Parts: sequence; structure tokens; C-alpha cells
Amino acid sequence: MSASVRYRKPDELRGLGKRHAIVEASAGTGKTYILEHLVVDLLLGAEVPLEQILVVTFTEKATAELIQRVRGKIRQLLTLRPDDPAAVEAEGLPDDACWIIDDRAREILRRALTNFDRATIATIHGFCQRLLSEHAFLQQRLF
Repeated sequence: MSASVRYRKPDELRGLGKRHAIVEASAGTGKTYILEHLVVDLLLGAEVPLEQILVVTFTEKATAELIQRVRGKIRQLLTLRPDDPAAVEAEGLPDDACWIIDDRAREILRRALTNFDRATIATIHGFCQRLLSEHAFLQQRLF
């Protein structure tokens, strides 16, 4: 049994609601930051498996960056230690202001990292192409 540690949730997550979220903003405003933390919040807060989360972006560059950052955030939280500056900063915060990384949370994060290749993080056109090709018969379309 490992010690539990805390990690502060971004304040911006409070305004996004609990189910669907659309993050629309200009370049350089923190969309990727919010999306990577929203994925973690769905994993840890709602215990939604990563395979059931759909993240779409406009460009392939944004998709590649988002994939890298979500995977990195999951790894960071999975290996978070009590002496890490982020954990020290979150000490004493109320429970609803942070994620508590305990054995249960670590198992969720470990499963998400193991199944990361099954996550759907894609461009809008890439997701649509995948959907049409995987369900060609249902849509009565050619491959």
C-alpha cells in the first residue's frame, strides 16, 4: 500500500460541467492544458475508462501534442511522490480542489496508460474517417 498524494486540479475545470465539454479559444490560451487535465478528471473523478473518452482537435499537430501531453500527465500522476513540488503545493487543499492519488487512483492511471493506444484522440476529419470505415456497412458506404 502506497501513501496517497494530492495534485491540484486546475480551477478552470470547475466551469466545464460533468459530461460533455467543448473548449474553444484562440491559439496559446491553454486549450491543450485544459484538455489534458479534463481527461485526467474524467479518469479519476468519474472513473470513465480512457477508451470511452473522445477527444477531437482541428489539426494533426494539435492531436500529436495532445496525445503526448495526456500520456505525460498520466505518467506524471502515476509516479507522483509526496516530496514532488506539485504534491507539496496541494497539501492542505480541500478534497474537491485536487485529485487524491491513492492506490485506487494509481490502478486507474496504470490501466489508462496500458490501454492508451485504444484512446480516441484525433482530428475531426480523422475521427469521422475512422467512424465511416469501421461502420461502412451500417452507413451503407463503400470502404
